[in-house]
Amino acid sequence: YQTFVRLREQRGECSDIAAFGFLALNVNADGLADVAMAQAVSGNYYQVLSVPAFLGRTITDADDTLAASPVAVLSHRYWQKRFGGNREVVGKQINLNNVAFTIA
Repeated sequence: YQTFVRLREQRGECSDIAAFGFLALNVNADGLADVAMAQAVSGNYYQVLSVPAFLGRTITDADDTLAASPVAVLSHRYWQKRFGGNREVVGKQINLNNVAFTIA
């Protein structure tokens, strides 16, 4: 992450850069546990890629601080598979690797 911050500060001609990494997460929501493949992304990831949220919101630079409460953005596929496309999941708590996140 520190390398990303340095690159972003010294990006020169680039308008912006974003960071991401793949990981497996233990997911616990509504009393059901499973394992999901995920991406950890920088707060500007969706803005750089110009990707809007289908439902709820994407994360922003404001979410990318130590003071911010953890939020999770669900992929459309995972939202359909795990939550049956229920729109009420936005704002609900989900535990990822035993850390509480709010679905954005």
